[in-house]
Amino acid sequence: MSAGARRGDDEAVSADRAATDDTTAPLAPERPVVDGRAKTPEELRADVDELGDELDDERRQHIEELRAEVGETVEQLAARLDAPARVAAAKDEVVATVQDRAVGLKDRVRERPAPIAGVAVLLLLLLALRRRRARRAAGER
Repeated sequence: MSAGARRGDDEAVSADRAATDDTTAPLAPERPVVDGRAKTPEELRADVDELGDELDDERRQHIEELRAEVGETVEQLAARLDAPARVAAAKDEVVATVQDRAVGLKDRVRERPAPIAGVAVLLLLLLALRRRRARRAAGER
């Protein structure tokens, strides 16, 4: 792709962005656009309170439900972005799982100690043979 063609694409993308960045114009005059830059949350609440006389109970309830929903969404996003808390929760879950398995293994050993002891002796023998081979291989060098 040539530099001129790429530049043309970049200009088209810039024009698209400029067209979509103009979000301050309301879609309908009675429904102003709130982009979070024009007013603070406190100012927006004050505006809603001023309109309170004009709002019926159903619309007021809808506003309160939306506020609660947005609050829950923000809490969920904050929880997802809180990496240390997520790591701690995952660690706690793994520790609990390991402890449960250890208790289960302990119970199995108590129920049938002979097979478990046999496996343990076999593992120790294998470990001893491996060390002996490693020492011989180190001595041959």
